[in-house]
Amino acid sequence: MKFYLFTYCLLTIGLCYSQNKKVELSVSSNDVEVGEVFNITVTSTVQGELDIDNLPSSYIQDYGISQGSNQVMDHNTGTVTTTIFTSYTGIITKSGNYKIGPAYVKAGNKVYPSNTVTINVGSKTPMTTTGVSNKQLNDPAFGVIESNKSEIFEGEPVLIAAKIYAQYDPSHISGYQSYDLNSTVKKNQIGHTNNIKVSEERFKGKRYYTFSYDKNIVFPDGIGKFQIDPFTLNLHQGHKSFPITSNGLIIKIKPLPANAPKNFIGGVGKFKIETSIDNSEINQGDVILFQVTISGVGNLQNLTNPVLNLPKGFSIYGDPIIEENYNIGTHGADGSVTFKYNLQVSEHGQLTIPSTAISYFDIDKELYLEIASTKHIVNTKKNDAYIVHSKKSNNSNQTELISTKIPENSNLLEGTFFKKILLWSSIPVIGFIFLLIIRKKKPAQKPEESNSNNLKNKSEELSSLISKIKIEAVSNQNDLFYANIEKTILLHFELIMNLATEKIQNRQQIFGYLKNAHEDHKIPLIEEIFQKIDVERYGIASSSDSKKEILAQVLSIIEQ
Repeated sequence: MKFYLFTYCLLTIGLCYSQNKKVELSVSSNDVEVGEVFNITVTSTVQGELDIDNLPSSYIQDYGISQGSNQVMDHNTGTVTTTIFTSYTGIITKSGNYKIGPAYVKAGNKVYPSNTVTINVGSKTPMTTTGVSNKQLNDPAFGVIESNKSEIFEGEPVLIAAKIYAQYDPSHISGYQSYDLNSTVKKNQIGHTNNIKVSEERFKGKRYYTFSYDKNIVFPDGIGKFQIDPFTLNLHQGHKSFPITSNGLIIKIKPLPANAPKNFIGGVGKFKIETSIDNSEINQGDVILFQVTISGVGNLQNLTNPVLNLPKGFSIYGDPIIEENYNIGTHGADGSVTFKYNLQVSEHGQLTIPSTAISYFDIDKELYLEIASTKHIVNTKKNDAYIVHSKKSNNSNQTELISTKIPENSNLLEGTFFKKILLWSSIPVIGFIFLLIIRKKKPAQKPEESNSNNLKNKSEELSSLISKIKIEAVSNQNDLFYANIEKTILLHFELIMNLATEKIQNRQQIFGYLKNAHEDHKIPLIEEIFQKIDVERYGIASSSDSKKEILAQVLSIIEQ
């Protein structure tokens, strides 16, 4: 008995050990441009010699290698799994669609392969700059905000980036404050653009050292002028630095043409539509899944629900489930959005679901275009246990159909005339009481309670951020770590300063608070941390040791 138990334990341990042998290959973006920096990362639970197959001949490795590790314990088995992260940063100089991998980790006499990944490298999007003054041209360095378009339609994305021109070869930047957008407009970072890649370029007849970073795709809302405020930074060459304030930028947003089609769903870009059903052979009264998938490139995230062209016998059962599967690239959201409808079928026989048609605005043609899907046939077997009741919905083109099982020995229609009169006469009284109930207002929340709840939410967010940065400090996610470490500091001081709803807009606000609180002695330490964050985030490279050092300093401040 002991022998069998011992053998079983060995097999179980061996199985767990073998399951932990995993090698995974990933890229920071599957859609980049020629010359755009991206990461190739290998995550492995096997320690050994690493090799990546099928790297394109036009791939150029840059900035060196970033490495780290992380340990996770399975509390059920007591097994500790060590995960090793190895990240390579580089560019591809020729456009095309490339398959990278697999990656191989050789440990002893065994080789463990990973998955493969594909990356689409498109032509470089032309960017333009405007409004450079003669004073800027005479300065040692200057900054501009560049964009791919100066005029766009409402709902159309625009690509923007910060760009620096310098008469000296820069080493790193510090004190970077990004260009400001309208608070309702979200930045979507494109590529791995927070590392400095310096090249030489001629501009206005002069030779400059130049680089672009902080590239984002944004979807401005509204029409008219879209204002982008300047960015600021210090551009270093060793220990010397030069302060830069860039120019601003205005993008003109044109309204879409009037008289949009009734089936316009807000799409701006290029799209196609497909529909599908999960079952074509059903019983009367069953519910089928009807999917509408809209794919393409544009503002997929802003699409409204398509209106279905349903005939008699079909009704929508509940609200649609929306699944989004897209990436934000240089041309907008690229991928698909699927709307999943549950349709109840109340008729029997061979039924047809007509094609679903939508309209979108084509940017290149500057026209509304209509596209339609194929139709579907549903064979419904008659079910004598169901009857159909119909009632008009708010939409005059749609009738809500509900399948109801016939109750046996029903006596709903029985009763005297007097009972029926009593029943109908009581309805207005019941309705009046119901209106009194729903009109009763809830007591307003006191401002003190609202502030307390907001501060509590911020405290929970801070705890969550601390957990994240501890993990990111030992991973290869450098950009995410430095973004979250600065966010952690700002959120900590928002709590200290009792800012329930407001947010800290810049670092100087923290220093001003410390001065007013007569805690000037803390300012040099905070400045030193921000300086380290800037150097590591926007310098040439980063290491796991520097991340751990910054993490320790920030945690020390929070604990104090």
